[in-house]
Amino acid sequence: MGWIRYLNHWLCHAALTGLAATLFSAPAMALECNTFVSESLTLVSDISCSNAGDVGLTVAAGASGITIDLNGHSVTGARKERSIGVLVDAGASNITVVNGTIASFERGVVISNSTGVVVSGLAVRNNRRDGVTVRNSSDVTVAGNELNGNTNGLVGSDTGNLTVMGNTGEKNSNVGFDITGGIDIDLTNNESLKGAQRAAFRIVGPATVSLTANRALGYRGFGYQFADAPTVSDGGGNSARGKKKNACFPDPCPLELR
Repeated sequence: MGWIRYLNHWLCHAALTGLAATLFSAPAMALECNTFVSESLTLVSDISCSNAGDVGLTVAAGASGITIDLNGHSVTGARKERSIGVLVDAGASNITVVNGTIASFERGVVISNSTGVVVSGLAVRNNRRDGVTVRNSSDVTVAGNELNGNTNGLVGSDTGNLTVMGNTGEKNSNVGFDITGGIDIDLTNNESLKGAQRAAFRIVGPATVSLTANRALGYRGFGYQFADAPTVSDGGGNSARGKKKNACFPDPCPLELR
């Protein structure tokens, strides 16, 4: 059934990027590190950052209706502290980030205190802490991305209506997909491969989470770890391939695994 999974990934990415292309006509431009973005844009070259505290691209406070199309280019840092590849914060709304690579920051993509954000078609790699961080936000979709070689692939906290769908996380050393708190969290058709010293998927209460057709393979800790009694809806089709398939504090485990 692997071809169905990859077809679903492609269809999801195509739908999201196609929608962005239809709704926005973004000017193409070359940019430097630490640029504030207040209108839609399409990159024509890579962006390189080298200092602590650098932010490759920052969506301006309160901005709305912006698409950032990396257009196959890279935003790259030097793994310095407090550095971020793309920051969406301060009341931004209806922001889309697509189609490129974000690598070697402390955190790759940070979404904070914002609403209506889509992150799709990105390769988010080799960041010191999180590939993608979502916190204190609502109506966020993270779909069809590669989250590889970070400490944590995706971290979501205290966010409502968070959809995490069709992402692949490989060799994230601590946790593949980590959710703490929040309501209406949907994890569907994600894959965590290798690494994951703590867990491939980690869910911590208070959180209301639906899990459907996620896969944990080659993890070092647990396939699925549940703590502080989150509310979990089992959509079926979740699997783990390893010795320690799950850990639940307290018991019983809320998930049937294949």
